[in-house]
Amino acid sequence: MTLYFRKAGVVCAVFLIAASVIVGADKPKSVILVISDGTGVSQITSLRYAEEDFQFSRFSVVGLFTTHANDKLITDSAAGGTAFATGQKTNNGMVAMLPDGTRIQTVLELVEKQGKATGLVATSQITHATPATFSAHVEDRDNEMEIARQQAVAGIEVMLGGGQQFFAENDSGDLTKQMQEDGYRYISTKQTLESVNTQSTEKLIGLFAKKGMPTASKRDISLAQMTQTATEILDNDEDGFFLMVEASQVDWAGHDNDGPEVVAEMQDMNSALKWMLDYRESHPDVLVLWVSDHETGGMAIGYGVSGHEREGVNVDYGPTAQKGRMEFGWTSDGHTGQMIPAFAIGPGAEHFSGVYDNTDIGKRLFKLLRSD
Repeated sequence: MTLYFRKAGVVCAVFLIAASVIVGADKPKSVILVISDGTGVSQITSLRYAEEDFQFSRFSVVGLFTTHANDKLITDSAAGGTAFATGQKTNNGMVAMLPDGTRIQTVLELVEKQGKATGLVATSQITHATPATFSAHVEDRDNEMEIARQQAVAGIEVMLGGGQQFFAENDSGDLTKQMQEDGYRYISTKQTLESVNTQSTEKLIGLFAKKGMPTASKRDISLAQMTQTATEILDNDEDGFFLMVEASQVDWAGHDNDGPEVVAEMQDMNSALKWMLDYRESHPDVLVLWVSDHETGGMAIGYGVSGHEREGVNVDYGPTAQKGRMEFGWTSDGHTGQMIPAFAIGPGAEHFSGVYDNTDIGKRLFKLLRSD
């Protein structure tokens, strides 16, 4: 909430953040932040009809937040990710920097300085806008060579996703060799991922595609598999960890107005959620928080208009498993300004209920993870 008052002819603003003091049992030891890029209520609804094992029902807290950037009503993933990572608004295209170019500390950097382990997982290239906002500072999200250079020396224990082009073929040389000299194990295939001993591995970088990984219907490495590997490595740190997991390509399917692929990406994300929530049941000091930076495509679930066959998927729904067809309509091939839900469970989950702004997610994560 914001209160305005006038003093000496100047309008001033006081920001009141709910739960400004978070102590004791409310604080999680570790946080898994799930960002399902481009996912709004319609995408979640499509998962509910297509997937019997709907993991969102397991969350204990639901909130709702606005997503606008500093300079535009419709955010991009750089400004949206920066809000989550830093608690600050910035312009579209800027990564963990204020509009004037000032670098802002990210929650991942805070946790790393505190001695906890950190990780990034994405189905896009790991240098893409959302993972970049937690691990680099650039004025232009497209400067992925520089993002990779910063990530390579950021001290992040685990990075899994795509992006060989920006690490192994970086303008500054092969960053993967530099990282191996610094103690990382480098992997690039499903077989080598499956061979990782998570109990003995301390630092891991896995790049499984030149840029983004294949779509959910084609890739052989699931988001759940990468999440499990990352979490098990980070869990070796007795101080706890922070892991950001991005289901990147719900957004890409939305840009393509491809409803069946949206569902496939949501199902891949849902399987990862199942693993996380099962893990949390045996690790009650872990907060699992699900958010999205924005909705993509203005997706609607409807029924084809007369004379027009829409793409769709066949589903079972209702208590008697009625057979039906879920069809999709679209208002855009870009991002939209819809409010987005947040889902949380674990210590501190209650701080993500209510209606607020996307920057409040970053602010509350800082409060929950700050050691002082």
